[in-house]
Amino acid sequence: SLRMRIRQVDTSDDDVLERLTIMHKLTFFSHAPVYDFNVGWWWIATHGKEDAGFCGMHYSKRRKAIYLCRAGVVQRFQGQGLHIRMIRVRERAARRMKQKMLVTDTNNNIRSANNLIRCGFTMFEPETPWGLGGATYWRKEL
Repeated sequence: SLRMRIRQVDTSDDDVLERLTIMHKLTFFSHAPVYDFNVGWWWIATHGKEDAGFCGMHYSKRRKAIYLCRAGVVQRFQGQGLHIRMIRVRERAARRMKQKMLVTDTNNNIRSANNLIRCGFTMFEPETPWGLGGATYWRKEL
């Protein structure tokens, strides 16, 4: 497997914002709205000088939890376990923040769903669904 490094990034840096935007376009279906990278905390995974993936999380007042909001792995780096590593990086950050719950959702993405299961997430039905139609909701108590 390739050696990759995951680092938390500062989204007030224009270069970081551009990198996140490019990766978002490369890894999400074309009609996915670009996320507001100024909200929450973000990480970029690199292989050498090449960007391999990104992920983010933010606090959700309504759900009283940390929401894992986006994660994308550039195609040539898929199948290396990077998505699981990015889930775990965010879980560790949430634990350091003394948070008690992680929530997220998937939409017709079996690989992401399986990675969440591998990391200890379980499906649940929220009182107020927030995702796109057909979304599957996941949570993990910390």
